[in-house]
Amino acid sequence: MCTPVSPESQPECAAGWALGLGAPVDVEEAPNSNFDRGTSIAVDDEGNIYLVGTYNQQVDFGGGISTAGADDPFVASFASDGSYRWHTQFGGTGHDTGGGVAVVPGTNEIVVVGAVTGDPGLPGDWPDSGLRGFVARFDRTTGAVTASRVPGATEHSRANSVVADATGVFVTGGFSGTFEVGIPRVSVGDEDMFAVRLDAALEPTWNWADGDTGKDLGRADGTPAWTRGYGGLSNDNGNALALALDGTVYVGGHFRETATFETEAMVAAEGADIFLMRLSP
Repeated sequence: MCTPVSPESQPECAAGWALGLGAPVDVEEAPNSNFDRGTSIAVDDEGNIYLVGTYNQQVDFGGGISTAGADDPFVASFASDGSYRWHTQFGGTGHDTGGGVAVVPGTNEIVVVGAVTGDPGLPGDWPDSGLRGFVARFDRTTGAVTASRVPGATEHSRANSVVADATGVFVTGGFSGTFEVGIPRVSVGDEDMFAVRLDAALEPTWNWADGDTGKDLGRADGTPAWTRGYGGLSNDNGNALALALDGTVYVGGHFRETATFETEAMVAAEGADIFLMRLSP
């Protein structure tokens, strides 16, 4: 049971289940599988879960081992009980990242953002090189991509977070050079933050940018209602959070070595593995 934070006490929040997703533990067979991470979660009105992140070399989401390049983005779907539904991977020639995910209301689709280098195998015209942010829509039932767009810049760009409503999607991230989606925006420093609204066809309707001479990135914010700690003695990160209509909370991120989620201890392969955890209301 998760209860709101009060000045008098810290609440308990019982784990419903947790999944460890990563490379095989036998690192002799997969010596370069060293950093897998989940970055964002969304939950639809049927309780299905959509986890977005990045993995290196090999990972098993539940449907068998998948193999990536240097780093590839993924979107994986699970039922409310944690059982595997489907996953989709894609990526370019370099180090690519999965950023955010959101359910698109009134449709059977989700929208996913991140950054890729080169052609990731998604629809659209992709630059041959350089880091470029992407926005892609996927069928919620099958995981098939239905549309994609490059919210690019003349030097580089990355998309970190996305939210959606019935009329379109809102994306935030960072760019360097000239932002080339909608009204051109020129970065002031090393990297500036941007926000852009795209309609149902992923065409821009407005954008905004700001920053100073340093590195500035747009990310998602929130206000805590309760807290609970999990993990081990190493560097563990919770990167994503989603709230279902019934109050169930889903958390995603990555862990190293051995991490304990409630009473269940999980062992990561060399480097970091992904975790997905459900907290019961």
